[in-house]
Amino acid sequence: MSNQKIKEVIDKYIVDESIRKYSNKHFNQLERNKVYKSIDTKEDVSCAKNRVENMIESCSDEQSPDPEDIIDLEKYIGEYEIAVSKVLKCYTNFDYIAEEIQDKIDELFYFYSKIDKIKKKKLMF
Repeated sequence: MSNQKIKEVIDKYIVDESIRKYSNKHFNQLERNKVYKSIDTKEDVSCAKNRVENMIESCSDEQSPDPEDIIDLEKYIGEYEIAVSKVLKCYTNFDYIAEEIQDKIDELFYFYSKIDKIKKKKLMF
């Protein structure tokens, strides 16, 4: 895919605050910077994503998720938001194609929908 397509994806989301929902909620600027600096490779981005997926699975399996688990999940999503943000700002360092970058954004919105379901489940009990 062309650099133009990558630029379109980045321009659409680089300043979009909707993909910084939990990172802004749970981390101050210094903490966000620390996480940002720790993301250097595709593997780092993948690890952040895997932590979210594992925590979602764990919380989804519980009939009534522990409030602390939900907070941890929000923080993991926040870390993934920061990782995606770094991909958007430094995409040449990560060597993703446009579709892969868009997939990262789509994953964030998928995670948001999953945590909303987990929170609703918690409210029912």
